[in-house]
Amino acid sequence: MGKWTQYGKCYNSAWEKEEPFKDWICSVPRDSTKANCRYCKTEIRAHRTDISAHASTEKHRRNALPFSNARTLLDVGCKR
Repeated sequence: MGKWTQYGKCYNSAWEKEEPFKDWICSVPRDSTKANCRYCKTEIRAHRTDISAHASTEKHRRNALPFSNARTLLDVGCKR
């Protein structure tokens, strides 16, 4: 057993307000040790490093594109 395995990690709802995560992260019902990616529809360990690593994967970036294009169109529409 490693030094840090004795400390359990759990989902932090403050991540939903942080800029790099706020659009796509959410909690997994009935499992506080995992986070859910709305874009990829996948579960991730609720460790900040794992969540940051997932955000930089090719799969996540590819799945996030349709959401970013829709947001851009909505932002342009609001300025009119």
